[in-house]
Amino acid sequence: MLTLLLVDSSIALVPRELLSLRSIIREASRRRKEPSELLLDADYLGGSDLERVRRRFPKAYRPDVVHRSVLAAMDSPAARAGVVDVYLHTVEGRVFHIRRGTRPPRSYRRFRGLMEILLRDGRVGRDERGFPLISEVNLSLGEVVRGLDVVILMREDGPLVDPRDLLPGDLEVGIMVGGFHRGEFSEEVLGSRDSDASIYPEALSSSTVISIVLWEYLRSVGGAP
Repeated sequence: MLTLLLVDSSIALVPRELLSLRSIIREASRRRKEPSELLLDADYLGGSDLERVRRRFPKAYRPDVVHRSVLAAMDSPAARAGVVDVYLHTVEGRVFHIRRGTRPPRSYRRFRGLMEILLRDGRVGRDERGFPLISEVNLSLGEVVRGLDVVILMREDGPLVDPRDLLPGDLEVGIMVGGFHRGEFSEEVLGSRDSDASIYPEALSSSTVISIVLWEYLRSVGGAP
């Protein structure tokens, strides 16, 4: 089983200090919600408001990155084969588990609404047995990965490795992939990994890295040609 962790993910509700921004008030009025119930999102921020958010919260305003990454993970053949466990770690340090078989919304706006409910309630959706599709775990990132044999952080400046050689033997491996657009990994993430790796000499999107790593893992366990 491979554990995939989308770390420092760019999903957060609008923080208190931004509630008075004109773009946020306008979006809240349009959607008939309180500003504090909105997901912070560059999609509706404009001009000086967006610049302020970029300076103050450089990793917290691009939930579209998380959407694409979650789709890549949950749509993968590895997920369909049941050989990958997916966790979502946010910029605020909250950790959520995505139940196997979950099919995230294809529409970005529906996904954004889902994340707003998740951050508010700590869980969202139900499967046929009544279990939440995504739910917050009462563990820190370090506690989630503690039982794994090795935890590898995928980063652009990490040692370049062939993706076919990335996953060592029969070990319980955790792969961390950043769920944000720009900025540096948090100390929590850096302190939870054993090593770094890169699979391409240039920058790749998080969703691309996830697709490649999960495909190679499935091949390594004999589930793909």
